Amino acid sequence: MTYAQKHDGAGEEDKRGEGKPVSALHSLTTEQRKSRGSVLERGRFLRINDVVATTGLSRATIYRLIDRADFPRQHQLTKRAIGWWQADVEEWVDSRLGNAA
Repeated sequence: MTYAQKHDGAGEEDKRGEGKPVSALHSLTTEQRKSRGSVLERGRFLRINDVVATTGLSRATIYRLIDRADFPRQHQLTKRAIGWWQADVEEWVDSRLGNAA
């Protein structure tokens, strides 16, 4: 059995009562999906809203810091999606906490 066959939710009925099979991931909350999304033990990519929540900075400030080379650069994930490596953002936060002490 392939990964897709195991995780495609075959046989599950749509929770909205439409009778269509749905993926098991579609019935999870955003937080549950995020926790399952961390497949790699060494980290994951954070999207902009995750970076904003982690740092407490606005989007504009994050991009301004990137332009000044004072914040980790984002990575192109797909044609229309970018993300920051979690360890890079955490290292930046730790460096700021070290400077504040």
